[in-house]
Amino acid sequence: SVSGSNTVSAMVTNTGAIEVQAGTLNLAGGLSGVGSVTIDNGATLELAGATAQTIAFAGGVDTLQLDKIVGQSFTGTIAGQSTKAGTFTIKGAADITTSSGDALDFTASGGTSAAPADIILTPTGALTGAANGVAVTQNGAGDISFTAAGDIKGLAGHGIWLRDSATGAGDITVNDLTGKAAGTGANSVGVLVENLNSASAGGISITQLGGAVGGAYGIDAVTLGGGDITIDAGGTITGSSIYGIRSRSYGAGDQTVTTKVGSVVTSGSSGIVAVNRSIVLGATSASTITVNAYGAINSGSSLNLGGNTPSGIEAGYTGAANGTNANTAVNGTVIVFVMDMPEMTVSISTEQMVRWGIGAEDLEEIARENLGRNGAADGATHPQIRRHAAKRGDALGFGRKILAAHVGANLVAHHVPEGVVGQVERVPDHVL
Repeated sequence: SVSGSNTVSAMVTNTGAIEVQAGTLNLAGGLSGVGSVTIDNGATLELAGATAQTIAFAGGVDTLQLDKIVGQSFTGTIAGQSTKAGTFTIKGAADITTSSGDALDFTASGGTSAAPADIILTPTGALTGAANGVAVTQNGAGDISFTAAGDIKGLAGHGIWLRDSATGAGDITVNDLTGKAAGTGANSVGVLVENLNSASAGGISITQLGGAVGGAYGIDAVTLGGGDITIDAGGTITGSSIYGIRSRSYGAGDQTVTTKVGSVVTSGSSGIVAVNRSIVLGATSASTITVNAYGAINSGSSLNLGGNTPSGIEAGYTGAANGTNANTAVNGTVIVFVMDMPEMTVSISTEQMVRWGIGAEDLEEIARENLGRNGAADGATHPQIRRHAAKRGDALGFGRKILAAHVGANLVAHHVPEGVVGQVERVPDHVL
């Protein structure tokens, strides 16, 4: 046990117990071993390198600082744990690369509404986990705040994974302005944020501007409670097999998804999906879903999770926890802004053409007609491809979601060897 300011220059092999009671203990030579490590209220533990370590945060204001020092490295999972109330911070410029497990974890379970356990993670280095990059779980009351600058990678899992469990409650915030979040594996997500407590009104805020990629989703946010979801995405966002960005609420909170100018959303199925799955939602809740698309959207050709044709953007109130239902007990407002800077593309597969009863020649003819139209106002004359879809099925997958009277842009298509790409060009600011 130590207190005051202490620096140990040699490598420390911990076979017993280390407790930082007050002040700062700087293990400048690094830390190894399997002994216990505890940080008390008001104390700071500073590490210049370490093997896998589990750090107990004893309550109050406890800080772990991970330094980036030449010749030192972090080679194992750094896992914070607390069963007490307080404010628990992990910060520093260190890179972490593990051969097993996650790079950085934290689990809290001791917070209450009167005395929360707030988790604050502000790493600026690159974090690469053999499983997940970062995994944080709140089992009690308290906020989770994650601010990063470097790339976050999960080599067999998610990049960034933050969640309130079924007993957790609090706001969850991701603020990554420069780094890329990458998950690896069929079901992986670049940034996954979950509120699994239906009684929690905690909000979710994701600012991921350096890009995100996952085997399933680029960015995925879900709340079972009544809080809002806000997603602000930039860079390249890729959901390789399913959606680029998905936002789901099972409560009355608002959802806002914004993609930045210059961003590119690419997906195996639909590009951006924002849905509310409440089965009872009164008009007084004033619930809204807003999608602001400033960047390009390249949707894939795989059917969406409902078995329907993929779209660039899908937004709405489903009226059911699974699937869709014409439910008059659900009230909400959907606003989709497609701005005039980007292009939005939708791939059309051969299987889809067969189901619609049209061939490549039909699509080629429609594409050339629309290209020749060169921007006629849709309010007077709908694009040919939309009239064609009305007769034989929804060729671009928008008809079930946006009434023709609400369409505010011309759809054009370019012929390519393996299919047809539909896109929105020269779109004035409008609401769909």
